[in-house]
Amino acid sequence: MVIARAKEIKQHFLQTQAHELGDARKAADVAAKGVIVSLGLVKPIDDSGSESEK
Repeated sequence: MVIARAKEIKQHFLQTQAHELGDARKAADVAAKGVIVSLGLVKPIDDSGSESEK
């Protein structure tokens, strides 16, 4: 009984960590792309996939 509960807790912890890691990675991607674009290293890409003329 105790081992089964420990396995459930471990599985829940791993799922939570994976979800939080995904959110953190998305936020870091957005921040990194913003810096690259603001420095003028690349042209921003609009939603249609083409480079915008800014």
